[in-house]
Amino acid sequence: MTRRTRASYDGASAHYLSPDRRDPVKRLWEEPLNHRLLASAIAALPRSSRPLRVLDVGAGTGDGLALVDGGLALTPDPARPVHYVGLDPDPAMVETARAQHADRADVEFLRGDVRAGPPVDDVDLYLSAGVPYSHLSHADFPEALTGILAAAGRRRGPTALVVDVLGRYSIEWTTRWGLDSWDYRMSFFHGADERDDAIAAPMSVHTRRSVAAALERAAGATGVRLRSVDYHDRSVMVGRHTTTGAFAPDVPNYRSLVNRLHEGDVTVALDDLSFTAPAVDAPAEITDFFAALEPAWNACLARTAAREAADGPTIEARTCLATGLRDVEYRLQRGLGAAHSLIGVAIIE
Repeated sequence: MTRRTRASYDGASAHYLSPDRRDPVKRLWEEPLNHRLLASAIAALPRSSRPLRVLDVGAGTGDGLALVDGGLALTPDPARPVHYVGLDPDPAMVETARAQHADRADVEFLRGDVRAGPPVDDVDLYLSAGVPYSHLSHADFPEALTGILAAAGRRRGPTALVVDVLGRYSIEWTTRWGLDSWDYRMSFFHGADERDDAIAAPMSVHTRRSVAAALERAAGATGVRLRSVDYHDRSVMVGRHTTTGAFAPDVPNYRSLVNRLHEGDVTVALDDLSFTAPAVDAPAEITDFFAALEPAWNACLARTAAREAADGPTIEARTCLATGLRDVEYRLQRGLGAAHSLIGVAIIE
C-alpha cells in the first residue's frame, strides 16, 4: 500500500471515530431513517430464536452494528441476539473495528472483498451503510451482488439485502450530474487534513434504475427471486457536501444551518435556507421531484417566518422548524437517487 492510499484510510479512521461526526442531522435525520429501513428488512424475515446473522459489507469501524441494534429495537423481537460479521478490505480499518468492539460477544471483523463472495454462509441480513457499493465500478457492482444472491439462494428461507450507494443526482454535486462515476473527495472527514488531496477515491453514483438493473442482472444469473425491493433517498437536502461546497460551491450550507436549528440557534437567517430547484439537465423524474420539493420546503420556512414575525424567534420554534424540514424531506423523497445516499432494501427468495 502506498503512502497516499494509507493517508486516505488514516483520514477515514479519524473521521469514523470522531464524536463530532454524529452531528444533529446524523442523529435526528439519518440514523432514525436507517433504523426504520433495517426494521422493515428484519421484519420481513421469519421470527426465530436463533441469533440474527448479519454480514456488514464495507463495515469500516463497525458503525453498522449500532444501526442493526436500532433497527431491531423497532421490531416485535427487540431482544433477539445478533451475530455480526463486518467485512472490509482495509487492514487498518479491520484492526480499528476489532479494538472498538472487543467487548461485544458474537461480533467479528474480517478483511476481505465482497467481490470474492461472502466469507460466511447462512446470512439473514446483508447490510451496507456509508455507501460501500459506490467504491465498486459499475461493472463490478452487479458481479458483487451476484455473489451475495448466489449465497442467499443456497439457504432456506428469505434473505434481506441492504444496498447503500451514492445518489447520482444530489444537490451536492450538480456539476457532475452528467457522469456516472468520478473522483469523490472526502473533504468532510473529521481529523483529516483537507489540504491532503489523497483523501479521495473514484466512486460510482447511482439511480434507482441502475441499482435495479444490477439486482435484476444478479437475480437472473443466480435464479433467485427478488420478492420485493424498496428504495429510499437519504439526506436529500443535508448531505455532508452541502457544508464543504466541494462539488457545487453555490449550494447553500444546508447541513450546518439545519444543525444550528436543531440546537435552537435563533440567529440563523431563514432566507439562507431557501431552496431553488437545480436548473441542470436531468431525467424528467428528477426534475419533477425537485420541482415538487422546492415549494414544500420553502412553505415550511415561510410558516416559521410568519410566526416569528408576530412572536419573535424562539428556541422552540427553531427546533420545530428543523423537525418540520426533515419531515418534508422524508415525505417527498421518491427513492430516485436524488440525494446523498440511495438505499435499496431487497427481500430475496
